[in-house]
Amino acid sequence: MREDRAVSCSKQLQKGSVIQVLTLLVAGILAGGMASAAQQTQTGLPTAIIRDYEPVTDHPRFGELKLSIRYAAFSLLEGHLDLELDEGISAGLTKEVGADARAFRVLNPDEFFHRNRGKSGFCSAPIKWLIIHELKSPYLPGALSVFLFEGSDLYSYKRVSELCDEAAYTLRDDASNGPFRP
Repeated sequence: MREDRAVSCSKQLQKGSVIQVLTLLVAGILAGGMASAAQQTQTGLPTAIIRDYEPVTDHPRFGELKLSIRYAAFSLLEGHLDLELDEGISAGLTKEVGADARAFRVLNPDEFFHRNRGKSGFCSAPIKWLIIHELKSPYLPGALSVFLFEGSDLYSYKRVSELCDEAAYTLRDDASNGPFRP
């Protein structure tokens, strides 16, 4: 696509119209930016805006999910998780699983744990990591797998013992989120 723009610009230069070339370059940059923005809205992955997600199963352990890149809250639990994206781990996970994945460090694990300790099916230790993995499915647009890990070191986790929960959610398609277009 960039090569097509370059050829077009080259032809315009041959005609001697510098203004047209600059106009084409600006239009190409703007179109690329708009395409990037459109691609961001076509994903269920968290954004800067808190969005609503519905569980895929009929009986979710933690209920519905409100999620952004800095915040997560479950409807059947008290409080919320303050999140910090770890881009290094996210890149490694994406490469490992072959799809978009995000690793979020939980900044308030003890506070959240103490508010929910003893609730039916809640984790046995504070949640240290929230992993979001985008599910690419034409049947579940905007679908995510959400993993809650109790271990501090995500690189050396023991999946069975440190995984608190795993659930699938879909981005709710309503006025709170705007339309979802896969």
